[in-house]
Amino acid sequence: MRVFLAAIVVLLLSSAATAQVPAQPSGKISEKQQPATCAVSGQVVTAAEGAPLKSSRIALIQQDVGSHPQAFSATTDSEGRFEIRKIAAGRYSFFATHTGYISQQYQSRGLNGGAALTLVPGQEIDGALFRLVRGASLPGASSMKAANPWQRLQ
Repeated sequence: MRVFLAAIVVLLLSSAATAQVPAQPSGKISEKQQPATCAVSGQVVTAAEGAPLKSSRIALIQQDVGSHPQAFSATTDSEGRFEIRKIAAGRYSFFATHTGYISQQYQSRGLNGGAALTLVPGQEIDGALFRLVRGASLPGASSMKAANPWQRLQ
């Protein structure tokens, strides 16, 4: 009889230990509730030779958000390639800069061929290509200031 009671107790304890208890809200947002982020990747090359430009700076600066736009950036690798992940959906100025070259803003293909890049939740753009033109200096032009796309971030 004791063996029988001990078996029932063990059975009850083991079933209680494996019972599923509903999860309590933790205040954290689950993955299903978080908006899908975007990704952009591509390459920066010289316009003349098509040679990869290492250490170029790529940036996405959010538009239409007032005085505090979000910025996402990357630096190219030895093959001129870059990848930016976890970008919030929205409209962006998208450009590449490299010392000694003229900064270039991305021109998208298709019907929207404008200067702004619009990303929808979960969108991934692969193959963005920047062809930078080497900058030139003119004698006596040292007092001229070039447009600086990073100025909006300061």
